[in-house]
Amino acid sequence: MPPPGSEFGRALTVVLQMDDSVTSQFTGHEAASISRTRQRMDYLDGLRGWGALMVLMSHLVANCLATQAPYLAYRAGIFRADVTQGHWASVSVGLLLRLVSDGHLAVMIFFTLSGFALSINQLNSSGRNLPQAAAARYFRLMLPILAASLLAYAFMAAGLLHNLAAAEALGRPESWLTLSFRTDPSLLGALRFALWDVFFDYQAQASYNSSLWTMPIEMLGSIAIYGYLGVYRAAGRVYWRVLGLLTLALYGLQPELACFFVGLMLAEEVRGRTGGAAALRQVATPLRRFAPLTVFALAFAASVFLRGNNWLTSLLAVCIVLGVVHSNLLRGFFSNGLSMFLGRISFPLYLVHIVFVCSWSAYLLMALPRIGGSEALALAFNFVSTVMICVAAAVAFLPVESFSLTVSKHVARWLTGDVTPPV
Repeated sequence: MPPPGSEFGRALTVVLQMDDSVTSQFTGHEAASISRTRQRMDYLDGLRGWGALMVLMSHLVANCLATQAPYLAYRAGIFRADVTQGHWASVSVGLLLRLVSDGHLAVMIFFTLSGFALSINQLNSSGRNLPQAAAARYFRLMLPILAASLLAYAFMAAGLLHNLAAAEALGRPESWLTLSFRTDPSLLGALRFALWDVFFDYQAQASYNSSLWTMPIEMLGSIAIYGYLGVYRAAGRVYWRVLGLLTLALYGLQPELACFFVGLMLAEEVRGRTGGAAALRQVATPLRRFAPLTVFALAFAASVFLRGNNWLTSLLAVCIVLGVVHSNLLRGFFSNGLSMFLGRISFPLYLVHIVFVCSWSAYLLMALPRIGGSEALALAFNFVSTVMICVAAAVAFLPVESFSLTVSKHVARWLTGDVTPPV
């Protein structure tokens, strides 16, 4: 999980809000590159929003609802049976479900976009402040996580989480429903989780939000990006060979971290201030119309079948991001109104959805069969109502998002001696 989608908007503001004395330092080509950053930032935000929706689909459809209706997960055995029996309509629907509910792929996309968002502001020497950015990072992530953890604690203490009961009622004691909220509710435990454990000592058994298994990687990736920028970008030069070799090495060691550095490479290209990036654009220009869209489509299609391998999934995520960056058609889609809305609520949606999947949706898994009627209708009502609740909760969570952005900046400035402490 990755930093909030709205960070792209904040990053864009910092990049573009330059006075004349700063912008005069750029050549005409560089100034044009800065202008293009506006459009690029928008669609990356939109891509993050659709990724958050994929995570919701993964947890709600392929895991929670699939506890009652296993065909919704559409695993290999069901696929082979459908193909053997010629059930092509079922194959089509099943593959579509797998396509839009690959939460692991979405997380890898998040890591790539995080590398971009963390880097883009720091590539301009006039706006670089690595100590302040590093100091703000913890508070930027911790404050929304704290609010989400307290929400989970409140639901646990009130007895509103039904995931464990639903797994027992459906006779599925080993299902995904049993992986969340397994600890006894404790206010102290929720505070400890949000302030420390989620970043530095994550334990699934004691977690107040199972979606946040990504946070130790997010924090390590942030440290790695800032460390690299501090060592190799201090003089303003881009060491493409070092960056490339480091990224390849990380792919072999921990693919998730490699995604961060691909995001850094993307930020270098967006800035467009190096010969390496210019050469990359020149190579890409003749193929820009069709190749990026093809790469995007093939990567998404491959993700339906190539699961369970971090190396392959991270490679597919990188291909998807690069395809979006270089395709006018995809940039337009991920910049439309719906995509921008999803981008705005992406981090809140990622944080709060698990509570409502494990409360409302899990409760409906037990309650609706008692009423009787069509299983398909019950599943449809469960799906639609849960998505609506999750989206509404994410919108309601937006003030927390704004508050965390403001406070983290003030605290970071105070810690680095730039301003007086916030009141």
